[in-house]
Amino acid sequence: MAASNHVEAMLQKFKLKGDDRFKVAEIAYTEPEGDGQNNKGLERQVLEAQALEQLHLVSKRRATRRLREMKRHIKVYKKTISDMKGLVENESTTETELHRFIEARKPFWMFGLEYTDIESKVRFPPRSKKFEFDFMLSRLDGYLDLVELKGPNENLFDSRTQRRSKLNVSLSTALGQVLTYLNECDRNQTLKLFKPKAIIVIGKKSSDNPHERRLLSSHIARVEIFTYSELLDHGERLIKHIESRKSR
Repeated sequence: MAASNHVEAMLQKFKLKGDDRFKVAEIAYTEPEGDGQNNKGLERQVLEAQALEQLHLVSKRRATRRLREMKRHIKVYKKTISDMKGLVENESTTETELHRFIEARKPFWMFGLEYTDIESKVRFPPRSKKFEFDFMLSRLDGYLDLVELKGPNENLFDSRTQRRSKLNVSLSTALGQVLTYLNECDRNQTLKLFKPKAIIVIGKKSSDNPHERRLLSSHIARVEIFTYSELLDHGERLIKHIESRKSR
């Protein structure tokens, strides 16, 4: 069979469409015509392309099902946002109060659609349990990330020495904690707690300096810093996105 006929036969056999069809055909037509060995290589490429397409379809279906499920709880999410906003805006609210709130309401969805659950006060490593994470987030892909909370009324930076990007005590402490936790995770790797990301939640819009925080974050691997205001914004945007989707 001529190479071009073989390519077309394979594309039809595996029902490839769109970009995958174009990519496989492009690769195939640039290969020299040859014996059965070349055809086996082409078939392998087609199989790989088909697998990628199927993986994409499965992921898309899972995301659709998840958003549909979340839409059924939209009233609960809105109440969580409203109640948490009241806590964050109160100048007397402490870290402990917000920890209890998150522990009770489990708003894992505020951290991103990649998360499916949140667990409080997790001891680590498995044997000695000498550290305690404030929270642990479960991801869709089966892995885990860490969360460290500080108070909503904490400043992120020392306003008196702003030009030198001096961290406030609470943020400096939180950074030291999560870097220690990440190092311990790397030394005691488990199947799910493998190269986790750490998220620090501290302060709010009025106590933040976005430019300084962006500068700081650019030098820290595997650590993200959010304010409670941003966490609430994430939650509100997610709710709007879910409500804007047509029922299926």
